[in-house]
Amino acid sequence: MLIGEKIAVDGHEPHRVRIITHAHSDHMVDIDESIRSSPRIFAHPATFEIMDILGISIPSNKAFKVDYGGEIHLEDGILKFLRSKHILGSIQTYYVSREGVSVVYTGDFKEPGSGTEIRESDIVITEATYGSPEYIRPYKDIIDELLADFVSELISRGPLIIKAYYGKQQEVMEVLRKGGIAAPYIAGNKVYMISKVAEKYGAKIGDLFLEGTREAEEIIKQGWYIYFTHTSSRKNSITIGREHRHTVLYLSGWERELYRMIDRNTYVFSYSGHSDFEDLIVYIDRARPKYVIVDAYRSGENAKKFSKYLEERLKIKASYRPVISICY
Repeated sequence: MLIGEKIAVDGHEPHRVRIITHAHSDHMVDIDESIRSSPRIFAHPATFEIMDILGISIPSNKAFKVDYGGEIHLEDGILKFLRSKHILGSIQTYYVSREGVSVVYTGDFKEPGSGTEIRESDIVITEATYGSPEYIRPYKDIIDELLADFVSELISRGPLIIKAYYGKQQEVMEVLRKGGIAAPYIAGNKVYMISKVAEKYGAKIGDLFLEGTREAEEIIKQGWYIYFTHTSSRKNSITIGREHRHTVLYLSGWERELYRMIDRNTYVFSYSGHSDFEDLIVYIDRARPKYVIVDAYRSGENAKKFSKYLEERLKIKASYRPVISICY
């Protein structure tokens, strides 16, 4: 994603500064190339810490930590960094060219206006993972409470394994605590370390134990806990001493219903880090852009539909592209 003359966001271009909006793999594409040839790499401090845990080490002379509200002066304009609600460390890039043209790159986000800052901009470059009108979540205003209630029911049956992406795991840990879930958490090394980073930046996670420690093993023997792991993990049970029946809960970005049952011990719950169609419209409406570019990297068809809706219904000039270059 190219902005201005010297900026690449969530992608690599030789000799341009690189911005990483958050530590998910599709936003760290070609990071090794950026480490080799980009003069500077900007990200939130938490993002750098998560990347390091995931085995991606940015040289100290290239890593520039930016916080919400911070700004950087470049030769061709000013870069500012806005809060985004997606995962720990998520940022938006707000760029004002020397000619005074403002461009915001949202990255992935949800909860526009409350969790995600909105700034009026001439050009908005937005995600549209759920940019089709069919993607509207009826429960989004109470989804945290519904998830906590569902987990409360599952944990009453015995130990629970929750599978989700890095970042979403830590958000859900805190959501469940706020929802009254008192069961101890157990996690493997990477999830544990990322969770500790989340606590460093204010997350209220509570009792969390590293798998393999004496404390964790005693908790597992008792059979009442929640084990957090990555979506791709094949782990569906944990046994130390007496075996307990486990329930497995996958957290999915989209389901037609609130949840679905795969079998009597496996469920999928709809809990996303992305805006639905309505919230994408809210963001665009409040940003009041003259032009919208819809990022088609994740879903070309939904990007096309969202672009068409903006032009036909909201009368905002729009286009969709997998690779974007905005220069002045």
